[in-house]
Amino acid sequence: MKTKKLFLALITCALLVACNSPYPIDFKKTDWEVFELHGKVKTMKETTTIYVTDENDSIQKGEESLTYSFLENGYISEESLGFDSYNYGYDNKAKLIGKTYRGGLNMRSYIEEIYNDKGDLIDEKIEDYFPDAPAFMADIKVRKTYKYQYNSDGKVAEKEFYSDSLKELRGRVSYKYNAKGQIGETTQQFRDKEDDSKWAAVENWKYEYNDKGFLSRKILNNGQEFYDYEYSYDSQGNYLTQSEYKTTPEKSKTLTKTVERTIEYY
Repeated sequence: MKTKKLFLALITCALLVACNSPYPIDFKKTDWEVFELHGKVKTMKETTTIYVTDENDSIQKGEESLTYSFLENGYISEESLGFDSYNYGYDNKAKLIGKTYRGGLNMRSYIEEIYNDKGDLIDEKIEDYFPDAPAFMADIKVRKTYKYQYNSDGKVAEKEFYSDSLKELRGRVSYKYNAKGQIGETTQQFRDKEDDSKWAAVENWKYEYNDKGFLSRKILNNGQEFYDYEYSYDSQGNYLTQSEYKTTPEKSKTLTKTVERTIEYY
């Protein structure tokens, strides 16, 4: 029983991480476009390192590497993390219809999508289940639903995340865009990490971009926190390294995250 509870806790944690992403999915773009990649990318390995200062002022870091494999039409075919991977399945209109997990558990994902008359995705229901799981986990199913609302330009204006078949709203993100169609501002609210029955404080983020179109700065709650970004690029214009710094009003910088990419082209 303890093992089952631990497993559910890990799944819940993973869902919260996924839900906290500020960026909406543009369902009319290829994954190349979603990742803002240039050229016919075949594989991309991203190694992300997070730097945290502990109570003793020592810097601790954690590292994770994800590898994405792309089809020649620009859609993801596989996403792998160490020995674990997700294989993506599509219909003849390039609509995602399923994901299969390979690793310690044989997980499957059932995906149901509902579109409006304009072809915009307004409802996405995902159920993860484990057909070959041990008996004590046989009844575990992770259900999540995303609901989307759009603005007059056809861009996502609000994203809501529900768990357990629409019984509970877990979080919401609203979006505003700049003149170039990039995300200029988000307002986010999720369940409190310490007390799941409460809502955390609202977070308002504003975003600025460099001349290549990549994020250069994000600002929390009108200056409560600043994060600046620096890049190096390859010959195709894709970034190979991204460094994130937490910046104070006095202009001192602390490294908080790095992303290193290895890109292979068709």
